[in-house]
Amino acid sequence: MGQQPEDHGMSKASAKGSGRKPVGPQGSIRLAPEMWAEVDHLAASFGLTRSSALRKVIKAGLVAVKDHDYGEPEPLASLPPEVRALVHAVDRARDWWADADEKVRDELWCGMHEASDNVWRMGQRDAR
Repeated sequence: MGQQPEDHGMSKASAKGSGRKPVGPQGSIRLAPEMWAEVDHLAASFGLTRSSALRKVIKAGLVAVKDHDYGEPEPLASLPPEVRALVHAVDRARDWWADADEKVRDELWCGMHEASDNVWRMGQRDAR
């Protein structure tokens, strides 16, 4: 008989008849009602399910932890604010695009263009 995989305190993902395929092992989390309200607001704003929004929040948090004590990674910290804003706009679009509805995709697209225009204007200003 083969070994059973470790559970790591999470229940096994159930096979659901309809809807999304399980992403990985299912777990539970306890949050204050205010935090659930923020997750629900984020989900509603981006047209996501609560689970999808929570996965994105956790992913962003893991990236932040890796990036130099919750702050900007050193190479980004030294860039002008306009350039950092463009990097973040592109990151947001990359992270949210696949699950976003048309309205949110328009907002992400406009955010990238606005940030890009600001970098271009900064370059024009500095060239004078």
